[in-house]
Amino acid sequence: MVYQIQETMAIETIDRLKDAGVDSVCLWLHTSQLESENKNLNKMNMIVHLLSPLSKTSVYKLFFLQTGDILLIGSPNLTEMAQPHIERILRVLNDDPFIKNAGADFFTTYPILTHADLLVNALSSSQTEMPIFEASAIWRKILPTLETLSPADVMTPRTVLHLKPNLKQTICRLYLPDYQKISEKLRIPTKSLDGSIGLQCIRHIWKRTNELCDIYNKNPLASFVYFNISDIIKSGFDLFMQARTGKTIICINAEEILSHCPDTNTALKKLHANRIPWAITFTHTDNLELIDFTKIKPTFVCISCPENPPTSLPAGLKKTHIILTNINTEKVLLEALRLGYAYFSGKVINLILGNACQKHCPYGDTCAEDLCSQIWTEKTSDTHCVFSDFRTKFIYEEQENT
Repeated sequence: MVYQIQETMAIETIDRLKDAGVDSVCLWLHTSQLESENKNLNKMNMIVHLLSPLSKTSVYKLFFLQTGDILLIGSPNLTEMAQPHIERILRVLNDDPFIKNAGADFFTTYPILTHADLLVNALSSSQTEMPIFEASAIWRKILPTLETLSPADVMTPRTVLHLKPNLKQTICRLYLPDYQKISEKLRIPTKSLDGSIGLQCIRHIWKRTNELCDIYNKNPLASFVYFNISDIIKSGFDLFMQARTGKTIICINAEEILSHCPDTNTALKKLHANRIPWAITFTHTDNLELIDFTKIKPTFVCISCPENPPTSLPAGLKKTHIILTNINTEKVLLEALRLGYAYFSGKVINLILGNACQKHCPYGDTCAEDLCSQIWTEKTSDTHCVFSDFRTKFIYEEQENT
Protein backbone atom coordinates (compact mmCIF):
# COMPACT_ATOMS: atom_id res chain seq x y z
CA MET A 1 0.00 0.00 0.00
CA VAL A 2 1.33 3.48 -0.90
CA TYR A 3 1.01 6.12 1.81
CA GLN A 4 0.56 9.65 0.43
CA ILE A 5 1.71 12.32 2.83
CA GLN A 6 0.99 15.68 1.22
CA GLU A 7 -2.14 17.76 1.72
CA THR A 8 -2.19 18.61 -1.99
CA MET A 9 -2.72 14.97 -2.93
CA ALA A 10 -5.62 14.70 -0.46
CA ILE A 11 -7.12 17.88 -1.96
CA GLU A 12 -6.83 16.44 -5.47
CA THR A 13 -8.60 13.25 -4.34
CA ILE A 14 -11.41 15.22 -2.68
CA ASP A 15 -11.85 17.45 -5.73
CA ARG A 16 -12.05 14.44 -8.07
CA LEU A 17 -14.67 12.74 -5.90
CA LYS A 18 -16.69 15.96 -5.63
CA ASP A 19 -16.57 16.68 -9.38
CA ALA A 20 -17.58 13.09 -10.19
CA GLY A 21 -20.43 13.19 -7.65
CA VAL A 22 -19.13 10.02 -5.99
CA ASP A 23 -20.74 9.15 -2.64
CA SER A 24 -17.74 9.06 -0.29
CA VAL A 25 -16.53 10.14 3.15
CA CYS A 26 -13.39 11.51 4.77
CA LEU A 27 -12.41 10.07 8.14
CA TRP A 28 -10.23 12.63 9.97
CA LEU A 29 -8.17 11.02 12.76
CA HIS A 30 -7.01 13.67 15.22
CA THR A 31 -3.68 12.01 15.97
CA SER A 32 -1.95 15.42 16.18
CA GLN A 33 -3.47 15.81 19.65
CA LEU A 34 -1.65 12.75 21.02
CA GLU A 35 1.25 13.15 23.43
CA SER A 36 4.59 13.62 21.65
CA GLU A 37 5.77 10.10 22.52
CA ASN A 38 2.62 8.67 20.91
CA LYS A 39 2.86 10.54 17.60
CA ASN A 40 6.42 9.81 16.58
CA LEU A 41 7.10 7.99 13.31
CA ASN A 42 7.13 4.54 14.93
CA LYS A 43 3.73 5.07 16.57
CA MET A 44 2.28 6.47 13.33
CA ASN A 45 3.49 3.38 11.48
CA MET A 46 1.90 1.25 14.20
CA ILE A 47 -1.43 3.06 13.68
CA VAL A 48 -1.19 2.50 9.92
CA HIS A 49 -0.45 -1.18 10.55
CA LEU A 50 -3.61 -1.47 12.69
CA LEU A 51 -5.61 0.17 9.89
CA SER A 52 -4.11 -1.95 7.11
CA PRO A 53 -6.80 -4.73 7.25
CA LEU A 54 -9.19 -2.07 5.95
CA SER A 55 -7.65 -2.45 2.51
CA LYS A 56 -9.28 -5.88 2.28
CA THR A 57 -12.75 -4.68 3.21
CA SER A 58 -13.17 -1.12 1.94
CA VAL A 59 -11.89 1.08 -0.85
CA TYR A 60 -9.90 3.90 0.74
CA LYS A 61 -6.77 6.07 0.61
CA LEU A 62 -4.63 7.10 3.56
CA PHE A 63 -2.89 10.46 3.96
CA PHE A 64 -0.40 11.72 6.57
CA LEU A 65 -0.83 15.45 7.16
CA GLN A 66 2.03 17.74 8.13
CA THR A 67 0.07 18.68 11.27
CA GLY A 68 0.27 15.07 12.47
CA ASP A 69 -3.33 14.11 11.69
CA ILE A 70 -4.27 11.17 9.47
CA LEU A 71 -6.98 11.21 6.79
CA LEU A 72 -8.82 8.20 5.41
CA ILE A 73 -10.88 8.84 2.27
CA GLY A 74 -13.12 6.13 0.91
CA SER A 75 -16.53 4.56 0.40
CA PRO A 76 -19.67 5.56 2.37
CA ASN A 77 -19.30 2.58 4.74
CA LEU A 78 -15.74 3.56 5.68
CA THR A 79 -16.69 4.72 9.19
CA GLU A 80 -18.43 1.45 10.03
CA MET A 81 -15.64 -0.66 8.50
CA ALA A 82 -12.93 1.35 10.29
CA GLN A 83 -14.62 1.28 13.72
CA PRO A 84 -13.16 -2.06 15.00
CA HIS A 85 -9.68 -1.07 13.80
CA ILE A 86 -9.93 2.34 15.47
CA GLU A 87 -11.02 0.64 18.69
CA ARG A 88 -7.79 -1.40 18.55
CA ILE A 89 -5.81 1.82 18.20
CA LEU A 90 -7.61 3.31 21.20
CA ARG A 91 -6.82 0.23 23.29
CA VAL A 92 -3.14 0.36 22.35
CA LEU A 93 -2.91 4.08 23.18
CA ASN A 94 -5.26 3.99 26.17
CA ASP A 95 -2.70 5.63 28.47
CA ASP A 96 -2.61 8.82 26.39
CA PRO A 97 -4.49 11.76 28.04
CA PHE A 98 -6.16 12.71 24.75
CA ILE A 99 -7.42 9.15 24.21
CA LYS A 100 -8.77 8.99 27.77
CA ASN A 101 -10.86 12.13 27.23
CA ALA A 102 -11.65 11.98 23.51
CA GLY A 103 -13.53 8.70 23.13
CA ALA A 104 -15.52 8.91 19.89
CA ASP A 105 -14.04 12.40 19.29
CA PHE A 106 -10.77 10.72 18.29
CA PHE A 107 -12.08 10.97 14.73
CA THR A 108 -14.68 12.92 12.74
CA THR A 109 -16.60 11.78 9.66
CA TYR A 110 -17.18 14.27 6.83
CA PRO A 111 -19.41 13.39 3.83
CA ILE A 112 -17.33 14.66 0.91
CA LEU A 113 -20.25 15.68 -1.32
CA THR A 114 -21.44 18.14 1.33
CA HIS A 115 -18.14 19.08 3.01
CA ALA A 116 -15.61 19.08 0.15
CA ASP A 117 -15.05 22.87 0.24
CA LEU A 118 -14.67 22.84 4.02
CA LEU A 119 -12.07 20.05 3.83
CA VAL A 120 -10.15 21.68 0.97
CA ASN A 121 -9.96 24.99 2.86
CA ALA A 122 -8.72 23.22 6.00
CA LEU A 123 -6.07 21.30 4.07
CA SER A 124 -5.00 24.34 2.04
CA SER A 125 -4.39 26.47 5.11
CA SER A 126 -2.67 23.62 7.01
CA GLN A 127 -4.94 24.21 9.99
CA THR A 128 -3.96 22.36 13.13
CA GLU A 129 -7.59 22.27 14.33
CA MET A 130 -10.22 20.04 12.79
CA PRO A 131 -12.80 21.79 10.58
CA ILE A 132 -16.15 22.37 12.23
CA PHE A 133 -18.83 19.94 11.09
CA GLU A 134 -21.48 22.29 9.70
CA ALA A 135 -24.99 20.90 9.91
CA SER A 136 -26.27 23.71 7.70
CA ALA A 137 -24.11 22.54 4.80
CA ILE A 138 -25.59 19.04 5.04
CA TRP A 139 -29.12 20.44 5.28
CA ARG A 140 -28.75 22.53 2.13
CA LYS A 141 -27.50 19.46 0.27
CA ILE A 142 -30.21 17.02 1.39
CA LEU A 143 -33.27 19.32 1.44
CA PRO A 144 -34.20 18.83 -2.26
CA THR A 145 -34.24 15.04 -1.77
CA LEU A 146 -36.13 15.34 1.53
CA GLU A 147 -38.91 17.19 -0.26
CA THR A 148 -39.54 14.13 -2.45
CA LEU A 149 -39.70 11.57 0.38
CA SER A 150 -42.77 10.29 2.17
CA PRO A 151 -42.81 8.20 5.38
CA ALA A 152 -43.54 5.08 3.31
CA ASP A 153 -40.18 5.52 1.54
CA VAL A 154 -38.12 5.39 4.74
CA MET A 155 -40.10 3.09 7.00
CA THR A 156 -39.64 -0.63 7.64
CA PRO A 157 -42.71 -2.14 9.36
CA ARG A 158 -41.66 -4.62 12.05
CA THR A 159 -43.72 -7.22 13.89
CA VAL A 160 -43.36 -7.32 17.67
CA LEU A 161 -43.26 -10.75 19.29
CA HIS A 162 -44.19 -11.40 22.92
CA LEU A 163 -41.98 -14.28 23.99
CA LYS A 164 -42.67 -16.52 26.99
CA PRO A 165 -41.45 -20.06 27.77
CA ASN A 166 -44.55 -21.66 26.21
CA LEU A 167 -46.02 -18.84 24.15
CA LYS A 168 -45.24 -16.76 21.08
CA GLN A 169 -47.75 -13.99 20.49
CA THR A 170 -47.59 -11.27 17.86
CA ILE A 171 -48.97 -8.11 19.46
CA CYS A 172 -48.38 -5.19 17.12
CA ARG A 173 -46.61 -3.72 14.14
CA LEU A 174 -44.07 -0.91 14.47
CA TYR A 175 -44.19 1.76 11.77
CA LEU A 176 -41.13 3.74 12.81
CA PRO A 177 -38.45 5.71 10.92
CA ASP A 178 -35.64 3.55 9.56
CA TYR A 179 -32.38 5.50 9.83
CA GLN A 180 -30.65 3.11 7.46
CA LYS A 181 -33.24 3.77 4.74
CA ILE A 182 -33.07 7.52 5.35
CA SER A 183 -29.28 7.53 4.99
CA GLU A 184 -29.52 5.47 1.78
CA LYS A 185 -32.11 7.80 0.26
CA LEU A 186 -30.12 10.91 1.21
CA ARG A 187 -26.76 9.30 0.33
CA ILE A 188 -25.10 10.35 3.56
CA PRO A 189 -23.54 8.19 6.33
CA THR A 190 -25.95 7.00 9.01
CA LYS A 191 -23.67 8.62 11.59
CA SER A 192 -24.51 12.02 10.06
CA LEU A 193 -28.13 11.52 11.17
CA ASP A 194 -27.17 11.57 14.84
CA GLY A 195 -28.43 14.59 16.73
CA SER A 196 -30.29 17.54 15.24
CA ILE A 197 -29.86 16.61 11.55
CA GLY A 198 -31.60 13.23 11.95
CA LEU A 199 -34.37 14.77 14.04
CA GLN A 200 -35.00 17.51 11.48
CA CYS A 201 -35.07 14.94 8.65
CA ILE A 202 -37.73 12.89 10.42
CA ARG A 203 -39.78 15.99 11.26
CA HIS A 204 -39.66 17.05 7.62
CA ILE A 205 -40.61 13.64 6.20
CA TRP A 206 -43.34 12.89 8.73
CA LYS A 207 -45.33 16.03 7.96
CA ARG A 208 -47.26 13.80 5.57
CA THR A 209 -48.28 11.10 8.04
CA ASN A 210 -51.93 11.24 6.96
CA GLU A 211 -50.99 9.73 3.60
CA LEU A 212 -50.29 6.42 5.36
CA CYS A 213 -53.72 5.91 6.93
CA ASP A 214 -54.79 3.38 4.27
CA ILE A 215 -51.57 1.41 4.78
CA TYR A 216 -52.09 1.26 8.53
CA ASN A 217 -55.74 0.23 8.15
CA LYS A 218 -54.80 -2.84 6.09
CA ASN A 219 -53.14 -4.26 9.21
CA PRO A 220 -55.54 -5.73 11.85
CA LEU A 221 -52.82 -5.70 14.51
CA ALA A 222 -52.34 -2.78 16.85
CA SER A 223 -50.08 -0.24 15.12
CA PHE A 224 -47.35 1.95 16.55
CA VAL A 225 -47.71 5.08 14.42
CA TYR A 226 -44.98 7.70 14.52
CA PHE A 227 -45.99 11.38 14.82
CA ASN A 228 -44.12 14.63 15.20
CA ILE A 229 -45.05 16.25 18.52
CA SER A 230 -46.09 19.50 16.81
CA ASP A 231 -48.49 17.58 14.51
CA ILE A 232 -50.37 15.90 17.39
CA ILE A 233 -51.89 19.20 18.49
CA LYS A 234 -53.23 19.96 14.98
CA SER A 235 -56.72 19.15 13.65
CA GLY A 236 -55.22 16.79 11.05
CA PHE A 237 -54.29 14.43 13.88
CA ASP A 238 -57.93 14.24 14.99
CA LEU A 239 -59.04 13.42 11.44
CA PHE A 240 -56.36 10.73 11.25
CA MET A 241 -57.54 9.08 14.48
CA GLN A 242 -61.18 9.16 13.31
CA ALA A 243 -60.16 7.34 10.09
CA ARG A 244 -58.25 4.61 11.96
CA THR A 245 -60.02 1.25 12.13
CA GLY A 246 -57.55 -0.59 14.40
CA LYS A 247 -55.94 0.02 17.77
CA THR A 248 -53.37 2.81 17.53
CA ILE A 249 -50.41 3.64 19.75
CA ILE A 250 -48.97 7.05 18.95
CA CYS A 251 -45.18 6.97 18.98
CA ILE A 252 -43.03 10.02 19.87
CA ASN A 253 -39.28 10.43 19.49
CA ALA A 254 -37.53 10.78 22.86
CA GLU A 255 -34.86 12.98 21.28
CA GLU A 256 -37.61 15.37 20.15
CA ILE A 257 -38.86 15.61 23.74
CA LEU A 258 -35.30 16.26 24.92
CA SER A 259 -34.89 19.00 22.31
CA HIS A 260 -37.39 21.01 24.42
CA CYS A 261 -40.10 21.06 21.78
CA PRO A 262 -42.56 23.72 23.08
CA ASP A 263 -45.59 21.62 22.09
CA THR A 264 -44.61 18.57 24.20
CA ASN A 265 -46.82 19.24 27.24
CA THR A 266 -49.80 20.22 25.09
CA ALA A 267 -49.44 17.08 22.95
CA LEU A 268 -49.15 14.76 25.97
CA LYS A 269 -52.17 16.37 27.65
CA LYS A 270 -54.18 15.84 24.46
CA LEU A 271 -53.21 12.15 24.32
CA HIS A 272 -54.11 11.64 27.98
CA ALA A 273 -57.39 13.57 27.69
CA ASN A 274 -58.49 11.46 24.74
CA ARG A 275 -57.18 8.26 26.36
CA ILE A 276 -54.94 7.53 23.39
CA PRO A 277 -52.13 5.10 24.27
CA TRP A 278 -48.69 6.39 23.38
CA ALA A 279 -45.08 5.30 23.35
CA ILE A 280 -41.60 6.81 23.34
CA THR A 281 -38.97 5.56 20.92
CA PHE A 282 -35.29 5.95 21.78
CA THR A 283 -32.65 6.13 19.08
CA HIS A 284 -29.91 6.16 21.72
CA THR A 285 -30.27 4.02 24.85
CA ASP A 286 -28.07 6.43 26.84
CA ASN A 287 -30.90 8.98 26.73
CA LEU A 288 -33.10 6.78 28.94
CA GLU A 289 -31.66 8.43 32.04
CA LEU A 290 -32.67 11.89 30.78
CA ILE A 291 -36.42 11.20 30.84
CA ASP A 292 -38.38 11.33 34.12
CA PHE A 293 -40.72 8.34 33.75
CA THR A 294 -42.30 9.03 37.13
CA LYS A 295 -43.93 12.12 35.60
CA ILE A 296 -44.69 11.03 32.05
CA LYS A 297 -46.03 7.51 31.88
CA PRO A 298 -46.01 6.09 28.34
CA THR A 299 -47.81 2.84 27.56
CA PHE A 300 -44.66 1.43 25.95
CA VAL A 301 -41.04 2.41 25.47
CA CYS A 302 -39.22 1.31 22.30
CA ILE A 303 -35.46 0.97 22.71
CA SER A 304 -33.10 0.24 19.84
CA CYS A 305 -30.95 -2.66 21.02
CA PRO A 306 -28.44 -3.86 18.39
CA GLU A 307 -25.93 -4.82 21.10
CA ASN A 308 -26.37 -5.13 24.87
CA PRO A 309 -29.83 -4.78 26.47
CA PRO A 310 -30.02 -2.31 29.38
CA THR A 311 -29.26 -4.05 32.68
CA SER A 312 -30.81 -1.30 34.82
CA LEU A 313 -33.71 1.06 34.19
CA PRO A 314 -34.62 4.55 35.46
CA ALA A 315 -37.23 4.95 38.20
CA GLY A 316 -40.79 4.60 36.92
CA LEU A 317 -39.89 2.34 34.00
CA LYS A 318 -40.57 -1.40 34.03
CA LYS A 319 -39.39 -4.13 31.66
CA THR A 320 -43.01 -5.08 31.00
CA HIS A 321 -43.40 -1.72 29.24
CA ILE A 322 -40.33 -2.05 27.03
CA ILE A 323 -40.08 -3.24 23.41
CA LEU A 324 -36.51 -3.98 22.36
CA THR A 325 -36.10 -3.24 18.64
CA ASN A 326 -33.29 -4.12 16.22
CA ILE A 327 -32.70 -7.50 17.86
CA ASN A 328 -30.47 -8.87 15.12
CA THR A 329 -28.57 -11.76 16.76
CA GLU A 330 -29.57 -14.76 18.86
CA LYS A 331 -26.96 -13.78 21.46
CA VAL A 332 -28.64 -10.44 22.12
CA LEU A 333 -32.09 -12.06 22.23
CA LEU A 334 -30.99 -14.71 24.74
CA GLU A 335 -29.34 -12.10 26.95
CA ALA A 336 -32.50 -9.95 26.85
CA LEU A 337 -34.66 -12.94 27.81
CA ARG A 338 -32.28 -13.72 30.66
CA LEU A 339 -32.64 -10.15 31.92
CA GLY A 340 -36.44 -10.44 31.93
CA TYR A 341 -37.50 -8.59 28.77
CA ALA A 342 -40.42 -10.04 26.82
CA TYR A 343 -41.25 -7.85 23.79
CA PHE A 344 -38.95 -7.90 20.75
CA SER A 345 -38.62 -6.99 17.09
CA GLY A 346 -35.76 -7.30 14.62
CA LYS A 347 -34.09 -9.67 12.16
CA VAL A 348 -33.97 -12.62 14.58
CA ILE A 349 -37.65 -12.17 15.43
CA ASN A 350 -38.54 -12.19 11.72
CA LEU A 351 -36.50 -15.38 11.33
CA ILE A 352 -38.42 -17.02 14.20
CA LEU A 353 -41.73 -15.99 12.65
CA GLY A 354 -40.66 -17.22 9.21
CA ASN A 355 -39.64 -20.65 10.54
CA ALA A 356 -42.88 -21.02 12.51
CA CYS A 357 -44.98 -19.84 9.58
CA GLN A 358 -43.46 -22.38 7.15
CA LYS A 359 -43.91 -25.14 9.75
CA HIS A 360 -47.66 -24.47 10.08
CA CYS A 361 -48.46 -23.48 6.50
CA PRO A 362 -50.31 -26.24 4.54
CA TYR A 363 -47.89 -25.70 1.65
CA GLY A 364 -44.82 -25.19 3.81
CA ASP A 365 -43.24 -28.62 3.38
CA THR A 366 -43.49 -28.38 -0.43
CA CYS A 367 -42.02 -24.88 -0.69
CA ALA A 368 -38.36 -24.16 -1.29
CA GLU A 369 -36.23 -24.65 1.81
CA ASP A 370 -36.37 -21.65 4.18
CA LEU A 371 -38.58 -19.72 1.73
CA CYS A 372 -40.76 -18.30 4.50
CA SER A 373 -37.74 -17.21 6.51
CA GLN A 374 -36.26 -15.50 3.46
CA ILE A 375 -39.56 -13.67 2.86
CA TRP A 376 -39.86 -12.61 6.50
CA THR A 377 -36.29 -11.36 6.57
CA GLU A 378 -36.87 -9.51 3.26
CA LYS A 379 -34.23 -11.47 1.34
CA THR A 380 -36.90 -12.75 -1.07
CA SER A 381 -39.97 -11.02 -2.46
CA ASP A 382 -43.32 -12.07 -0.97
CA THR A 383 -44.56 -12.75 -4.52
CA HIS A 384 -42.81 -16.15 -4.25
CA CYS A 385 -45.31 -17.24 -1.58
CA VAL A 386 -47.99 -19.60 -2.98
CA PHE A 387 -50.31 -19.16 0.01
CA SER A 388 -49.98 -15.52 1.00
CA ASP A 389 -53.36 -15.50 2.74
CA PHE A 390 -52.06 -17.92 5.36
CA ARG A 391 -48.83 -16.01 5.83
CA THR A 392 -50.74 -12.75 6.28
CA LYS A 393 -53.17 -14.32 8.74
CA PHE A 394 -50.44 -16.14 10.65
CA ILE A 395 -48.88 -13.05 12.22
CA TYR A 396 -52.21 -11.95 13.63
CA GLU A 397 -52.83 -15.14 15.62
CA GLU A 398 -51.41 -16.39 18.88
CA GLN A 399 -48.98 -19.25 18.33
CA GLU A 400 -48.44 -21.55 21.29
CA ASN A 401 -45.64 -24.12 21.62
CA THR A 402 -44.15 -23.20 18.23
